[in-house]
Amino acid sequence: MAGAAADVFALGATPAYAATGRPPYGAGTAAGIGCRTVHEPVDVAGVDRRGS
Repeated sequence: MAGAAADVFALGATPAYAATGRPPYGAGTAAGIGCRTVHEPVDVAGVDRRGS
């Protein structure tokens, strides 16, 4: 069952996708993406951290 935590996660994943143009945890199988979601940080390579 999805709840508030899933909403917060999606709220962070959506801008990460918008800023990079790619899925925040890469591509591949559902199992692979799930594992990266739990164990690796979001891939935001190429995003300017200065805020413009």
